[in-house]
Amino acid sequence: MKKPMCTLALIMALVVGSNALAVVTLPEDDLNPAPFREGPGWTLQAWYWDTPETGVSPADAEVDLNDYGTAVAEITVNGSAAWMPEYLGQTGVFEVDRTELSDLIITVPNVPQENYEKHVWVQMVFYADSGHVPNLYVIPEGDYSAYQVMTKVAEQAVDDNYLHVTYSLTLDFNPEWEYVFIRPGDCEMFVDSVIVETQCIPEPMSMVVLGLGSLLLRLRRKQ
Repeated sequence: MKKPMCTLALIMALVVGSNALAVVTLPEDDLNPAPFREGPGWTLQAWYWDTPETGVSPADAEVDLNDYGTAVAEITVNGSAAWMPEYLGQTGVFEVDRTELSDLIITVPNVPQENYEKHVWVQMVFYADSGHVPNLYVIPEGDYSAYQVMTKVAEQAVDDNYLHVTYSLTLDFNPEWEYVFIRPGDCEMFVDSVIVETQCIPEPMSMVVLGLGSLLLRLRRKQ
């Protein structure tokens, strides 16, 4: 029994060591990284919309650290989505207006297998009238009847107008993909950036195997 235990310990040490050495640096607005960042089954996707080329809808993630597919952000609106090159001192801003029934919907692909838990962590920088804060929901596999409300866990001012707000949610299952659904709280909202991190949590032994796979993938990328 000692040899398998030693092998397991070595695998876990390699996984932990690889995560400790890896460092993710985002262009901006990464003020409150997810506590599970760089862990097994982790993904990250970010949008900044700073240029006319990236200020489109739908838009693939500008920072894409998701091995399971490409995350996409889309503004849904009765009329047309309004991108502004600058608004109140921030570069590249999307207007999302509740009165126009517009929403920001982000599609995030996941590990394509059943796991018993899923973490979702969202950072947003935005401006909204009268200090309103948007409502965030997770829609597993597009099933709106199964939506779950994300909890605001932190808030801080970026400047005199914009806020940085962090939301969190843990699902007791792992959908193959989900919408992160951002809806203005009965107001007009100007979104400067969104960072979404997720983590699929398998059973303990599966987590070790998944972590080893993540390590091998990183080593292959470096070659």
